[in-house]
Amino acid sequence: MLTGSMNKKSSLIRGTVLVAAVLGSISAQAQFVYNSGDVLVCFRNAAVPVYDLIVDAGPVNTFTNLPAGSKVTIGYTPAALAKVGTNNVAWCACAAYYGFLNNPSTDNTWMSRPRATLNTPTGPWVSGNSSSMSGIAGDIDGTPSLGNDATYIGNTVIDTTTNVVETEAGHSTPGQVTGDCYSYWVGVLNQSQIANFNGDFQGVVEQTTAANFSTSGQPVRSDFYQLLSKANTPANTPGKYLGYFEFSTNGAMTYIAGPAAPTVTAIARSGTTNMISFTTVSGWTYSLLATNNLTAPRSTWPVIGSTLNSAGLSSMSLKDVSTNGPRFYIISVQ
Repeated sequence: MLTGSMNKKSSLIRGTVLVAAVLGSISAQAQFVYNSGDVLVCFRNAAVPVYDLIVDAGPVNTFTNLPAGSKVTIGYTPAALAKVGTNNVAWCACAAYYGFLNNPSTDNTWMSRPRATLNTPTGPWVSGNSSSMSGIAGDIDGTPSLGNDATYIGNTVIDTTTNVVETEAGHSTPGQVTGDCYSYWVGVLNQSQIANFNGDFQGVVEQTTAANFSTSGQPVRSDFYQLLSKANTPANTPGKYLGYFEFSTNGAMTYIAGPAAPTVTAIARSGTTNMISFTTVSGWTYSLLATNNLTAPRSTWPVIGSTLNSAGLSSMSLKDVSTNGPRFYIISVQ
């Protein structure tokens, strides 16, 4: 269930300590700089909880406007990844615009969802109105928050413009003013002990790797969903599928924009009606194209019907009524 809440620590106290640090010249400015709406890819080692790695992958608009099949390499240094490793690692990707800091009508959030099996997409996360989503948006983008605390912590282990390695020790105590690490914000270092942002999100967001992941020969994937917050959005509105992140056994991570090409799963005929069933993902429009001439260019095939997957279904069907000869079909998605 989505629940709304204000941020957990006082920004007034944080601001006071920052001023004191600057005036006393005891803290240099961090190189890592987070901006609202940046995609944060976050890693921790679940077996040896010493360091967290946060990667700023850039503005979320870069990820939402990619053509299907496009790839983005998530950039982090080998030295940074080595602090958390590849085996026994838990990771997620997220972004948000916190409404109280930007626009009260927003609180838009983007969140990864781990796949249980490599080639089976997940069901979508759900969105709602601003009051139901302000809690998770504030955790990611508020003051303080996951993103802003990463900038605040900085200058500890490894700190570049896009990579910061945080120590968990000393950065995981509720109410402190030294900045909290990723493990604290995602919820595994405090009361919940569950990677659901301390109950502010609807489910577990982290994908995990096995103890032998680096030699297993198989990557792991997490799907990426857009959860738009609108004043009249009903509760539990399925989010839009955008693509997936793939973490490889060699430590590389790639984002692949979606959706994948739909697969026709069945064609059933009753009288003069053909019913074509196919795989779908949430938030995309699927069209059935048909022709009697297989040699005709696909750009000339007429659209028989279209349907928007607004309910987060994993499969849908479209029908074609035809009495003349053989029929050939294509499912397109946009």
